[in-house]
Amino acid sequence: MVNIKIKGDTWKCSVYDDEEFLHKFGDGMAAFCQVDSKQIIFNEDDLTLQTVIHEVAHAYISYLHLIDSAELKVDQIEEIYCEMFAHDGPDILKISKRLFKSLKQRM
Repeated sequence: MVNIKIKGDTWKCSVYDDEEFLHKFGDGMAAFCQVDSKQIIFNEDDLTLQTVIHEVAHAYISYLHLIDSAELKVDQIEEIYCEMFAHDGPDILKISKRLFKSLKQRM
């Protein structure tokens, strides 16, 4: 397990081998982000930098508190995403690269 800091909170990141991942979490995904427990879980067979970036971005998006966003229009969602990327994009990429390297070293 590798811990990362996102917005001051500690997130636990784990990698499972393919068989264990499928047994515990099912098929059809390379990884997932559990916002409530602040965990990111990866399938070893699908561990790529792109997957790590994708899941870390999910974690950052959870801080936008968009639970009641069903009424937003596409251009509003686009604006929110672009604003988040402008502010947090460099951190998302830096954390993701460091996390990917750490996870690969532990495999």
